[in-house]
Amino acid sequence: MRGAGAHWARGGDESRATGGKFEDGDRIGDANYAAKPSTGKNSRGGWRSSSFRGARFFIKRTHFDSSAQRSTFTIPRVDRFGPRRRESRPVQPTMSLAGYRIIDADGHVTEPASLYSTHIDPKFRAAADAMLASAGGGNLGIVPAIHPNWRSAERPLGERDEVPGLGKLPSGRNHPLASPTGGVDPHERLIDMDREGVDVAVCFATVATSVCGVADPAMEAALARAYNRWIGEYCGAAPSRIKAVGIVPQRSMENCVAEVEYLAREPWAVGIMTFGNLDGMLADHPYFDPLYRAAAESALPVCFHGGTDRPPFAPGRADVGNNMFLMHLTGHVWHQMRAMGAAIGGGLLERHPKLTLGFFEGGLSWVPWWAERMDGHYTHFARHTPHLGRKPSEHMRGPRCFYTFDADEDLLPEAMRMIGVERVMWASDYPHFDAEFPDAAAIVVNHPRIGAAEKRAILCDNALRFFTRIK
Repeated sequence: MRGAGAHWARGGDESRATGGKFEDGDRIGDANYAAKPSTGKNSRGGWRSSSFRGARFFIKRTHFDSSAQRSTFTIPRVDRFGPRRRESRPVQPTMSLAGYRIIDADGHVTEPASLYSTHIDPKFRAAADAMLASAGGGNLGIVPAIHPNWRSAERPLGERDEVPGLGKLPSGRNHPLASPTGGVDPHERLIDMDREGVDVAVCFATVATSVCGVADPAMEAALARAYNRWIGEYCGAAPSRIKAVGIVPQRSMENCVAEVEYLAREPWAVGIMTFGNLDGMLADHPYFDPLYRAAAESALPVCFHGGTDRPPFAPGRADVGNNMFLMHLTGHVWHQMRAMGAAIGGGLLERHPKLTLGFFEGGLSWVPWWAERMDGHYTHFARHTPHLGRKPSEHMRGPRCFYTFDADEDLLPEAMRMIGVERVMWASDYPHFDAEFPDAAAIVVNHPRIGAAEKRAILCDNALRFFTRIK
């Protein structure tokens, strides 16, 4: 399929409103839901950690035809995304899950490594193909191609030696109940969105921000643009339902700003994804100021989102015993702690008054404690934070900081009220192996300790305030 992002090389049909049919003749349906008691087991067959598992509900869907009530989109298709295996899904359901509109603030694509050949500027293709020749399989293959010294993570805790072949799996695999191709085929994603009750999905890369591991700034910029072209095409399947956060090169701020300007022109782009660190420089470093200025001028929020053991790396990677349990346990949380401390402590919000920051996939329950701890250190180490003009917690509870949470966090109601309900956004982490698919939204919708107004805020309204391009 071709959206706006496809015009860079081929030209393509714009998705357009129709009278209620897909181009291939599929009828449009809407979704109506009824709740029934759940067994209390999670999507992986084990008991949920939630304290209200005994009152768990799940959402069962029935369909009715509402094609006469709203316009939909024709979806041109190309073979790149492969044939659709499942048919007949709504293109634009509204208020689809128990009366709530639901925006997924952090889902993922599982971008194929091949995109760096198919979507790159022609003059860089030979170099990209040479790099890909050393890539492993799947979307994670780009990481060892960029960073040959990638750790194996094959030492089980309590054992002296590594176990060859143990590997990092299930990291990198899709959730077993999700479509195996939902991260690369938007048609499949739409079906899974309907299963979960998601109206709009914001897609993040799985590993593409690791292109910063390429030393040549021009090549890094070409790889980043290739990803952005690919994700633009992916979003073009359903422009009103699938949005994305673009990536930017890090090794040249001139290239970085040029990519921000490119993203600002793309209708699918609703934010900028970054680790917030590079070669020992953290999010506060003046080196990154051109990125922050360009993002603020373009009204694109900066989304700090880490990854597990890949460039430019979360803190402590070398200190967890080459063990995947510890790498994954600590990676996102330690990364977000560092990003928050550097960004807030470094006075980013004072230096860039129009900048909005989001902190993704680290969980929420620890954030109020982190804000409190930062306040205490601000009191004792004020001379080390010369650009910070107020207590860190005032920024972290203020209108320009947002956070995502894991749906099954036991302390979610307390944590979100402490940091501010209006600061918190629901995220699915679809289609990754550790998502709560297809129950992540239903867990919140049926949460007995969260009120209806709070649910509307965290399921939709806050995401609309953060991702201002979503309507």
